[in-house]
Amino acid sequence: MGEELCVPPPASVSTAVGLAACQEPALPSNGLKIGDRYMVNDVLAFQCEPGYTLQGRSHISCMPGTVRRWNYPPPLCLVGRPSAHTARPDPSGGALSCSPPPSWSPPGTGRPATPAHPSTGGALPATFGPDSRGKISNNNPNHSPEEDNSREPCGPPAATCGGTLSSLAGVILSPGFPGAYPSNLHCSWRITLPVGHGAHIRFLNFSTEANHDFLEIQNGPHPTSPLLGQFSGPDLPAALLSTTHETLVRFSSDHSQSRQGFRLAYRAYELQNCPDPPPFPNGYVVGSDYSVGQSISFQCYPGYILIGHPVLTCQHGTDRSWNHPFPRCDGRSAVPPGSHVLFL
Repeated sequence: MGEELCVPPPASVSTAVGLAACQEPALPSNGLKIGDRYMVNDVLAFQCEPGYTLQGRSHISCMPGTVRRWNYPPPLCLVGRPSAHTARPDPSGGALSCSPPPSWSPPGTGRPATPAHPSTGGALPATFGPDSRGKISNNNPNHSPEEDNSREPCGPPAATCGGTLSSLAGVILSPGFPGAYPSNLHCSWRITLPVGHGAHIRFLNFSTEANHDFLEIQNGPHPTSPLLGQFSGPDLPAALLSTTHETLVRFSSDHSQSRQGFRLAYRAYELQNCPDPPPFPNGYVVGSDYSVGQSISFQCYPGYILIGHPVLTCQHGTDRSWNHPFPRCDGRSAVPPGSHVLFL
């Protein structure tokens, strides 16, 4: 047997670590991703649309190391009851009684039944679960098998007619979606974000009775706030940007026909001012509010002419910019004082 030779490690070992980002994670169907940075230690959050349950981790982080990867896989948004890891409180206080659709049955059974699931309310009239032989049984002695098919199937919670949303991202559904909305609706949703943020609103589905049922979005919390848009009919509206931290969404339907309605998603974006105007030789700037939607004007001293647009407005959008380049005051000329030259 040969003699073993121990070789000591080098005095120092260095490993080059790149600054690559983690790969963009998959967006779960019927869900939202909050965050758009994928560098080391950056965190992304996930939320599901109403009626869907998050299966997996709601937050994932880009891990350090020689190979960039997320610490958990992206979650899923599933229809139906939550899993044991994502269970939600029982909103019925234990008084909910429902069963799955008749087409579903556990393996090895001959009739539909509800799998065992712990209730947070503690007052469910009956619970179901497999016995030692794999058969489904009910612990309620007064229960009869015929009752199973008489209950309404469980399903996603119904969309509400109005409410207040304060999350940085969310979804608003018309009542009854994806089915038809009821008649004679007057619903109002208020999106309330932290001060300094606006709402980027995009429409995922839209269909209302043209010229009868309307969706209106106000740039503010009141019906008298400036109108961002009024929509009716089958066409999918373009995305909108509100410029205040409160946005009002209103939907109304009349007594006649109805359609599928709408599904819209919003997410917060940071409101910033447009850049300060540079020094303006031989003239002066009127106005000091550089926030979105505000205008400033430029005037030249007597004997100078204005080259460019005399009024600039801070534009809507995720990146703040003025709607025209800054003008300038040119040297003396024969143009009468107070006049300006506009180059198109």
